[in-house]
Amino acid sequence: MPIDAGDPFAIIGSTEHATALEPARKMVGRGQPNSREPRALAIPVVAQRLVCDDPDPFAAITGELPDVAIRGGPGAKSTAKRTATIRSTSVGRASSSAGRSPKSADAAAVPKPWKLRRTPLRVGAPAGCEPAYSFLERLAAGNGSSVECLARDYGLSARAIGIGDRTEVGRLAAVACVDESALCKGTPSYDRTFDWTLGAETFGKQFLERARPVVCWHCIRNDRIADAAGKDSGVRRRVWWDLLALHRCPLHRIRLHKPRFDGGLEKECPEPLLDEEDCAWEAYVLGRLGFAERVDSDLLDCLSFESACEIVATCGAVSTHGTGHRARIKHLIGNAPLLRTGFQSARSRTDFLKLLDRLWKNAEEPVKGWSLPKVFGSIYTTIDYRKDDSLEPVACTLRQFVAENVPRARIRMTLGRRGLDSTVVPGWYSDAELDVNPRRMSRVGRSLGLLGPEHDMKADGVPEEVATKIVGMLKSTIDAKELKKSLQVSEKQLRLIMRAGLIEPIHVFQGAQSNKHLFSKNLPNRFLESLMGDAPILKRAQDDWQTIFAASTRGTCLTALLKALQDGTLRAKCRLKDVSGIPAILISRADVQALRLSLGRVYDCITKDEFGARIDLHPHTVGSFINRGIIKPHVKEQSKKIWITEEEFRKFDANFVLGSKLGKFMGISNKMLGAALKKEHGIIAVMLPDNNVTTLYRRADLLKAGLPMPSVYTG
Repeated sequence: MPIDAGDPFAIIGSTEHATALEPARKMVGRGQPNSREPRALAIPVVAQRLVCDDPDPFAAITGELPDVAIRGGPGAKSTAKRTATIRSTSVGRASSSAGRSPKSADAAAVPKPWKLRRTPLRVGAPAGCEPAYSFLERLAAGNGSSVECLARDYGLSARAIGIGDRTEVGRLAAVACVDESALCKGTPSYDRTFDWTLGAETFGKQFLERARPVVCWHCIRNDRIADAAGKDSGVRRRVWWDLLALHRCPLHRIRLHKPRFDGGLEKECPEPLLDEEDCAWEAYVLGRLGFAERVDSDLLDCLSFESACEIVATCGAVSTHGTGHRARIKHLIGNAPLLRTGFQSARSRTDFLKLLDRLWKNAEEPVKGWSLPKVFGSIYTTIDYRKDDSLEPVACTLRQFVAENVPRARIRMTLGRRGLDSTVVPGWYSDAELDVNPRRMSRVGRSLGLLGPEHDMKADGVPEEVATKIVGMLKSTIDAKELKKSLQVSEKQLRLIMRAGLIEPIHVFQGAQSNKHLFSKNLPNRFLESLMGDAPILKRAQDDWQTIFAASTRGTCLTALLKALQDGTLRAKCRLKDVSGIPAILISRADVQALRLSLGRVYDCITKDEFGARIDLHPHTVGSFINRGIIKPHVKEQSKKIWITEEEFRKFDANFVLGSKLGKFMGISNKMLGAALKKEHGIIAVMLPDNNVTTLYRRADLLKAGLPMPSVYTG
């Protein structure tokens, strides 16, 4: 009897239904050890076609709308080989809306693109400071469902909303009929760099905990008073409640407390209101995030939010527990009194200098002459161990204090900038610009002829007039290390430039020294200006432009390009704005090609590695062919690599074919190939005396014998 497709219950009791239940009866007892029911019941194809597509938004409550039509999009799973399944559900309240099972038979249907559907019940709109995951909880509670079921029924991803995905947050705003911009303003987003972004601030995951179990009682009380009709359906969380570095509500000046699970609130707050100074740190953070009036700070405003939290916590730890205190930042930001004290000490540069002066005066005399970390504690170590410039404003303030107050403090290079050494050594000449130890002072004086060759620094010392000349010369010059950093060149490239006479030192120290050249301090700027000419400074370059180093990697040597730029034969196209040194100067590929042709040299060369990769030959074997004279290399000036011209490669490929390659082409092994060619056609392979594996066959012999062969390289 045919089945009526319009009746969804016509399949029950039919022959197709009995046939579908037979495999399930055989599976009874084969599932889990304690299972008494079949694990899956196959549904006939006729039942899978009975999928309703009702656009009525209340169908999700009545159970008339299929799950896949509700979910759709990326939340639905579809596999052509997978059959629909029905699993046993527990008796009681359904896990989805209005008695629907999330594992229904319709879940096997093909998913549809995400379709906007409104929730039947609305909740209070977010006020601009509520995160999306809090609003989703209120929306689910207002519609009598759980977060997972509501997200699944309306094609949303609860996980993506939890990490602030802007696409899912926009869909949530459309489903709930609220302002998307207000919902995104209070929702932090989590990117692929494992950092949270809230407004204009970016910080690590250790500074935020979603749904942190603290609330402000006054905020909740005010929300309940404003929501007399009870449309909020829960607590309107503030996003700053989830910031681990905040412990007070600056708007109501009370501490954040754990929420009461019974939902009750006291009529009056049991604790007195805090002073404005106690909530100054929280007020600064809220103003910085854009949720309150901005509080200016000439020191913390120069730092990122994460660095500001770290320096405030560090200053609070040193002020409260002393310089010997050591703790990780994730433990320090959880201490509210410590953050309050730290913000008072780091609110401005003046306050920070007062803290440093207090630490310096409280330090013991032996400590002052021995170690700066013992004087400033974790403030010094936090700045010194940082491998970027995130705390550079604080480091500059610390260097200023040391230069003005710490006598004979040894200065050294730290992370590319002038930093502070951990020791204070008497007898060193040091100021904010230069650091000269006694040994270097004596060496430079002997090299300049100002001191005798037998001068002993410890016994004789350095006369004041000689020391003044040495210090004056060192301040007006830079060494090779600083020059390489300014030009962004390597040691080898600097030697090539100096060997070509493009850069000359003003003084060379005597003896075998690794850093014996001194250059003029304005040499890097003058050299770059001579290369750039009148080229404009741009942010972006065109596609047919390249750097000088990219043009010198193959064909034209670096010194030839630099000489052409200086004498005007080659002109620079632009200088990149955000790049320093020689890599900032760009030249045209067409101009470089014209320069190569004007020089009249062969530049279409490849290395032996590229030679072997083209014909499946090992680079060592290519080297053996070069040593035996089969391949002729091309010698380049100032290059240690072995180069081969394209013409030589085409000549080799046109005359020879590799034995292994010929064997694969003819479907025979290399060993049997040699015997067969020699016996049947009299063709003898070309073999190296020291290599009995690699064989070559002349294409002329194979062509004369009428044998097929691989084609030549055309790449």
